[in-house]
Amino acid sequence: MTTVLGVTLAAQLVLFVFTGISFLAPERRIWPPPSRHGWQFYATWFLSWVTLSGAFLLAVFDENSLGLPFWSRLAAGLPLLGLGASLVAWGFRELSIQTTLGLQGNLIRSGPYRWSRNPQYLGVCLYLVSLVFLSGSLLTAIGCLAVALWFVVTPLVEEPWLAERFGAEYQAYCRAVPRFF
Repeated sequence: MTTVLGVTLAAQLVLFVFTGISFLAPERRIWPPPSRHGWQFYATWFLSWVTLSGAFLLAVFDENSLGLPFWSRLAAGLPLLGLGASLVAWGFRELSIQTTLGLQGNLIRSGPYRWSRNPQYLGVCLYLVSLVFLSGSLLTAIGCLAVALWFVVTPLVEEPWLAERFGAEYQAYCRAVPRFF
């Protein structure tokens, strides 16, 4: 399992580097990707898939390494899993696949976007926390923390990009709706 954790953390480190480049040098941004056909799009989504899959595999294969009672893990994890999955699905439905993928789209302020500028990121973070509870695993906690931190930091790169695209309309939205909750 340490190999899975290592791959997950390495992929996450590269995503953090991509995010740092995008923040410090927006003209060379990697996220959001400049186009669907650029390497930035494929690299970011492949690495995201690796990190999320790694977190899931850690949860499955390092199950209950902390020795926590099954029912308490279930009681804590299932509600978070349901809430996280619901937020991701609802946000995805409102935003569209193209906009979710980081490509051009409209500014959406309906559905969960009325209360959070990043409900899908919040939902993924809740999902990751649910994996930690359900698995009862220290390795899962380490992997999920690294992945969740990326979802917390990424809006710092997206927001200037969105402000550039949508101007005053986005600025007003930011003043009215919190980043996460």
